[in-house]
Amino acid sequence: MMNIIWSKKIDEILSEGNTLESLGVNNWALSRKDAIYALTQFKQMGVGVLGGDVYLMKDDIFKPNYDNWFCEKTDLETDSVFVERSISIAIDFIRTYVNRNKGSVCFAIVPTIGNA
Repeated sequence: MMNIIWSKKIDEILSEGNTLESLGVNNWALSRKDAIYALTQFKQMGVGVLGGDVYLMKDDIFKPNYDNWFCEKTDLETDSVFVERSISIAIDFIRTYVNRNKGSVCFAIVPTIGNA
């Protein structure tokens, strides 16, 4: 079992996915549906998202496909505006992501920490 990565509450949400520990990644890969649900929970908690990575699962093995997104907070942006914007960017990326490879697509989300 993994130690706490982000925070207990964030880890509870993300751990609905599959661990990426075998790849040396301290995070979880979530289906499109689960990732969007996690993001809506983060929004309610006031937790922003710095970005995320796309993984493919084929034959029960996760592999990175090196697609990703990111979002940085601007100097003039309040925390609440950043949360709204970063969640919106993440949801848009995940909803519109086209899988051009064989296998199931999954998403690892990198939340901000300190708010949950």
